[in-house]
Amino acid sequence: MLFRKKLAAPLAAILAGLLLTSCGNSAAVQIKAAAYEPPEVLPSVSEEFTNGVQNFTVSTASQILPDTDPQSGSVYSPASLYLALAMTAGLTAGQTQSEMLTVLGMDNAETLLSDSAIWYSSLLHDGNQGTLSLSNSVWMQEDFPFHQEAVDLLSQKYSASVYQADFSDASLSKAIAEWIREATGGLLGKDAGDFEPDPDTVMLLYSTLYYKSAWSKEFSTGQTVSDAFILSDGSTVNAMYMNQMLTASYWEGEGFTAVSIPLQDGAQMRLILPDEGISAQSFASDPENLRAAFFPENTETAQVELHLPKFDLSDQSDDLPGLLSELGMPTAFTNAADFSPLSDESLFLSNIRQQATLSIDEKGCVGAAFTEVSVNTSAAMIDKEVEMDFNRPFLYLLEYAGTPLFTGIVANPAD
Repeated sequence: MLFRKKLAAPLAAILAGLLLTSCGNSAAVQIKAAAYEPPEVLPSVSEEFTNGVQNFTVSTASQILPDTDPQSGSVYSPASLYLALAMTAGLTAGQTQSEMLTVLGMDNAETLLSDSAIWYSSLLHDGNQGTLSLSNSVWMQEDFPFHQEAVDLLSQKYSASVYQADFSDASLSKAIAEWIREATGGLLGKDAGDFEPDPDTVMLLYSTLYYKSAWSKEFSTGQTVSDAFILSDGSTVNAMYMNQMLTASYWEGEGFTAVSIPLQDGAQMRLILPDEGISAQSFASDPENLRAAFFPENTETAQVELHLPKFDLSDQSDDLPGLLSELGMPTAFTNAADFSPLSDESLFLSNIRQQATLSIDEKGCVGAAFTEVSVNTSAAMIDKEVEMDFNRPFLYLLEYAGTPLFTGIVANPAD
């Protein structure tokens, strides 16, 4: 079972001692366990929040998916990124927070906090029909002056586990990787080298997602056959195709047809096929295409003869700061960022990245994702960008502690 055990003890008791993490080393010390206990009956999220998540999905996917490698594929988790940004927005103020709220499709921080916490809790399930586990954690540089109230908010509203660590400790990356592996059912976090903080990082925030469920009607392995798959350049490769006749939701739009395959836990796998002559990448570049395909206003029930290739995809999104800046939240990535609820020190977002994996076969679907938010101490302001090409004679000076040790001219580096 992937869910972290909910602690019934009061928060004060949780904080009574510093608990070593389950990671099996002293690289990090857990100072807060997940403290949020959702009510037995969850209220509904606002229509504003639902629309915000959908608009966020469309705006981000229309930027990410067109960059898909035509020889492979892509996988991206809007839910993981949205949750990570919602948590981060609660640590900001002023223009920084205002821009983040705009990207997240929300008018105020209070509504975002209450709705995203409800949304987070409503997604969690673990049973015979399927599992959806969302786990959050915050890793803080020890002795850095964070405001406790902001950290408490992450623990209480988003069930985030909070750790203190020496970010210069080489074993920290192993501890984070092990936490990621546990949270994603072993699908991600296999390389500890992926989690090494840079020297100016003082906080790492992780939002993970793990999903597994079976089709409502499984495909028969006896009907799986090898057949040609046409690549974007017109060449073909062999793929293993699952085959099934099923009754399903079907819809059409300008340039596409789509079908939705139900899973046992109530989820739907929506499959969108662009018309012949329209590449998947060009189709995805238009947000209105994605809105019509992902969130149809009307569907009809159809008898569908499905010829669907099995797939196993892994991907990572590394340029999320640039994408999010273009969507309307540039300030968070600059020295003008306002993280005053988190610390009196100057902080900014140095990076946001995501890794994800998803596979389907005759039985069902399994996938995982994590989003990492890196918070750094502010660096020197950059006034301009320049390019220097030392392709002609130049001078040099080697200085140490104010003392010029060597100086001279490079007149012919080939001589």
